[in-house]
Amino acid sequence: MLHIADGLDLPLEAVTQTFAILAKRGVGKTYLGLVLAEEMLKVGAQVIIGDPVGVTWGLRSSRNGKADGLPIMVAGGTHGDIGLFTDSGALVAETLVAEKVSCILDLSLFRKGEQVRWMADFSEALYRLNRSPVHLILDEADAFAPQRPMRGQERMLGALRRGANVSVDMITYDFAPDDQRIEVARVALDGGFIRQLMLAHDALVVQSGPETMFGIGPSDFGYIPRVFVPKLRQATGIRDTEVRIILEDNPQRFLGRF
Repeated sequence: MLHIADGLDLPLEAVTQTFAILAKRGVGKTYLGLVLAEEMLKVGAQVIIGDPVGVTWGLRSSRNGKADGLPIMVAGGTHGDIGLFTDSGALVAETLVAEKVSCILDLSLFRKGEQVRWMADFSEALYRLNRSPVHLILDEADAFAPQRPMRGQERMLGALRRGANVSVDMITYDFAPDDQRIEVARVALDGGFIRQLMLAHDALVVQSGPETMFGIGPSDFGYIPRVFVPKLRQATGIRDTEVRIILEDNPQRFLGRF
């Protein structure tokens, strides 16, 4: 049995069951999740904790801080045994599945969009590869999977969830400023849909030059890597490997269908 509190014990089968801890702010949701993790670790279950704020590493310390706590690896954050890269989500999942070890995934040093993309890659790989009991705990779960997107994002996120590809089109065409296009890209990136995002120039404007009636800035195909991508990187924290996915991998996969 898993002893959660006086009068509350859970069967060992709880390791493979799903729980949602719902309460108002500051009443102990994270603490309850850690108690659940402690009891599962004590019986030898594999536990993985996704932590976007960097508080769960304390499992390795006793309550008074003077003795060792539970033997669980910490990856990432300021107390990690090893560091994490923003594009390592799938690789970490493969490693934890192969080694069957418990781990705290401290993503507190990542930006919000990086956290979402990392956990999306990790969760997808874990679901695809794992065949043994493991309990995944997501602290502050709304940081990874917001249930109420900002106004104006719902329709695009709904399309992405159904498998649509989103192209940020007509870049260099002065129909909308770059910051509006960057916001569209950011929504897709924060939602974990990087593999469904593409960037595209307006070919006619590039050919016509800046004398078109709408007027544009630099009219060459180098505008995206030279100007737009640095803006996107500054706004979202996107890394070179992710830029390569958007500019190279995604168009090749999409166009390869035809």
